[in-house]
Amino acid sequence: MLYAAQIDNKEIAIYRDLKNRGGLLTKIATLRLPANSPHPFMRSMEPLVNLRGAGGVSYFTVLAAPTPQTYARTDTSIWLLSLDKDPDKRIVRRVDDGGVTGKKDYRYEPETSSGPNEIFVYYTVDKLEPGKPAIHGLRRCRTGIFAKTGKEKP
Repeated sequence: MLYAAQIDNKEIAIYRDLKNRGGLLTKIATLRLPANSPHPFMRSMEPLVNLRGAGGVSYFTVLAAPTPQTYARTDTSIWLLSLDKDPDKRIVRRVDDGGVTGKKDYRYEPETSSGPNEIFVYYTVDKLEPGKPAIHGLRRCRTGIFAKTGKEKP
């Protein structure tokens, strides 16, 4: 069994009991956002809903923000991170629409879910337009990850 903890709003630390003593856990991996992310602070870490991953790979979603303030309602992004045994095969992928469109919206409450064939990420979004009331909605993102194998779609 693995344990995950969000550290200083900057990384996800993965721990395991390597001595089978039920005591002190050992950090075995660290997951981070890319250094060039416009939103370097992460919060609201969520594992893949079934807590087992896909194809032997664990997945997490996080909300990323430009500030460590927990409730700052500003432009944010949603990211998918994978914990593969091979660090070179780990995925760090921005999955919200702002990564493509550049649109600035307040995105929050990410949830990772296994569909019949693909892993999806759901999140809440508040469309922020000056002088107008916020429009609230739920978005579903495709991740390109097969649910059964944990491999990326070609």
